[in-house]
Amino acid sequence: MKYTISLFLVNLIPIILVIISYKIWKKYGKDYDVVDTIEFYPPDNLNSLELAYILKGKVSKKDVISLLIYLASKGYIKIIEDGKSYTILKQKEYDGNNPYEEIFFNNLFSNGKYSSKYDTIQVTTKDLFNKFYQTISEIKHKISSEKRSFVYEKTFFKSLSILIFIMITLITIVVIPRITYFGFYQLSSTLKPVLSLCLLYFIFFMVKFPYYIKVFLNIFLFITTMISDHCFNIEKILINNSAYLYSFIFGIICIIIMFILLDSMIKRSKYNSELLGKVYGFKRFLEHAEKPRIEALIEQDPNYFYKIMPYVYVLNVSDKWIKKFEKISYQMPDWFNYLVDNDLKRIINIIDELLNIKKL
Repeated sequence: MKYTISLFLVNLIPIILVIISYKIWKKYGKDYDVVDTIEFYPPDNLNSLELAYILKGKVSKKDVISLLIYLASKGYIKIIEDGKSYTILKQKEYDGNNPYEEIFFNNLFSNGKYSSKYDTIQVTTKDLFNKFYQTISEIKHKISSEKRSFVYEKTFFKSLSILIFIMITLITIVVIPRITYFGFYQLSSTLKPVLSLCLLYFIFFMVKFPYYIKVFLNIFLFITTMISDHCFNIEKILINNSAYLYSFIFGIICIIIMFILLDSMIKRSKYNSELLGKVYGFKRFLEHAEKPRIEALIEQDPNYFYKIMPYVYVLNVSDKWIKKFEKISYQMPDWFNYLVDNDLKRIINIIDELLNIKKL
């Protein structure tokens, strides 16, 4: 009778906890539907860095450096080609209210020198070499720490509850069979690896690793602990009782399912999901816009091409976007002193160089 009850509990508890975990995920972890809406301009006046973070939930060096072109298109910066180097001129003081743009702009000219030739502060890419990376790191850290709560809803305690269910399931499939067969005799030999593993699960849950790394580490620890401790010291039970073996395997499957649900508990906020739909729509427009629509936008704003350029780079659609302008007449930028008049490919190559300067 006790074996029947024990076996019933070993199967029932994991399935109940999986169902509860699924309901928690469905209510608090499942993302809202994202609906694309065609956008001709970046949504909500986002700069290129913010748009990249909204899209990916993180930013790269290239995303941060795209602010150079963004600030130039806003009239704060002028770029002059000087052989194999570039000189960046301060056109005016930054008067906006965006903290990332302000840090970028101020640090860009923090070691600048006055140029009598241009009657303003200037800095060269050589001056920034192996120095400006500190500013890039600062901005990456700042936007990640400040915007995370804007992009994602807080699901810590809901996620923690699923982690607790994983621990309970592990204890259930290991401890109940052990007690059923051997009573409480030397139970510590089984509890020790199980509780140690639960503690490691919790530690990896708390540290700021990406979720997929946490899941991998937790599963890896589970397998290595199970092997090193001979299936948590219940190896003989599993070998001699096929019903417990199947229940143990079923419990492991339940644990894996709960880990997958735990991994999916990062949920975008409702507003951010709406904003993401606009970003997708903006990207889709850049990829598939037809010539008449682009010409109409350029007629309304002759600088449209270069205002959009930093977004084109962070969205990785530069080749498609540039190709659309090969047979379209548009105004060249007044913030760039180029050597070859009306040579689009030359200017684009230079912008690409600026966005990919090593150790900038």
